[in-house]
This record gives sequence, C-alpha cells and structure tokens, in this order.
Amino acid sequence: MAASIERIRRRLTIPEESAKEFQKAIEVNQQKPIGQFEKFINCHPQESFIICGCGSSLNQYEKFDGHVVIGVNDAGRRIPCKYLVVVNEPHTFKWDRWKHVENNDSEYVFTHLPNLPLMNRESKVVVNLGKPNGVNLDNHGFIDYTTNSPYMACIIAYQMGARKIGLIGVDFTLNHFFGETGSHQIMRAISLVLEQYANLGKALLAKGVRIANLSNESVIESWPKMTLEEFETI
Repeated sequence: MAASIERIRRRLTIPEESAKEFQKAIEVNQQKPIGQFEKFINCHPQESFIICGCGSSLNQYEKFDGHVVIGVNDAGRRIPCKYLVVVNEPHTFKWDRWKHVENNDSEYVFTHLPNLPLMNRESKVVVNLGKPNGVNLDNHGFIDYTTNSPYMACIIAYQMGARKIGLIGVDFTLNHFFGETGSHQIMRAISLVLEQYANLGKALLAKGVRIANLSNESVIESWPKMTLEEFETI
C-alpha cells in the first residue's frame, strides 16, 4: 500500500542508507507511465485556479465563480470544489473530518493512495509522486510534493494548464475553518514550509503563471497578497 505524505516524511528522516533506498524507489516510480492523470494534463488551458487549504481564511468566501477550484481534504464542506487533493490516510484525520472527505461531492479526487476508501470510487484518480521538495512542474503525470497538500494542488493546477493560481486557506496560523483546533502541526517546520512555497512561486512565475495569496492572515509572504477582485484583474 502506498504511504501517506506524513509517512513519507518520516521515512525521509531515517538513516542515510535507508533514505538512499527510498529515493531509489521514488526514481523507479517515476519511470512508470503517466497513468490515470493523463487525461487531466492541460484540460483547463489558460484558466484561473483557486487552491483551497483548510485554514480559517477559507471562511472569507462562499464560492469562486469563474475559477477552477481545487480543495484539499475537507475544504469542500465550506467551498464547492471541482477537484480535491487527499494525500493522508483516514486514521490521520482528527475532529471527525474523515467523514467529510469520504463523502465529498467533488468530481475528482487526486491521491497517490490507490486504496483510499471513498464513497464515490469512480471519482478517485491515482497520481504518481515526483520528488520531495521538488519544483519540476513539467514532469507531467508526476507531482512533486512536500508535507503540505496545497503545494501538490498547485502543481496539479499547473499541469492542468493554469495561467494564474490563487491561494486561500493556506495560512499556517491558529485554527481550521471549521473550528478552534489550535496551532497547525506544520508550524514546527514553518521556516522550511515558507522556503518551499517561495521556491514554488518562483518556479511558477518563471513559467509565466501569475500567483497570489488571497488570505490576509497567511504567513506566506512570498506570494503577493491581494483581494479576490484584484486577483481577477491580473
């Protein structure tokens, strides 16, 4: 069974010899055919994308008409999401969140976990993982990743043909959009996360993709902050 992103993160901190073996396995995986994701490559050419994380700023909006919306995990219970990205196993979800993921009404759910148990099995699209902390945007069918799923959603949006990408709910501040859940666990490595998003932003800009952070409270400062109205004019 494929590993969740969190389990992969733990593997990447094991002794050097074992880490080399794991990286070799990733490289072998990258030699596989594109697979289920193939039909989604450039399926939204030159369209505008909104990536919805699960931070409290998601509550700023009700919907994003005129944009292709990719949510992560249970963002769809707040914002209608055409697509979802789910990279963690059911037992890792706290606060009874899994039931919302399992019963989501998105058209497609992208995951690297072939056995992810969704109610709508036909919606599941298995993607191949690329490289950790990578920004190889044009390695079509392989999604570079970090321990944060909106990062992967951005790369998926690019491979779908995005001309601009806006973030919302990718805050890394206190609480989720659905309640007072406290500090985000990723805050323990926030310096690394900020560097990852800075590098991703630079890579997207180099490809001609315009980027924005629609959250006032997000700690990601490397993506220019603006309102939705301003984003729609760039």
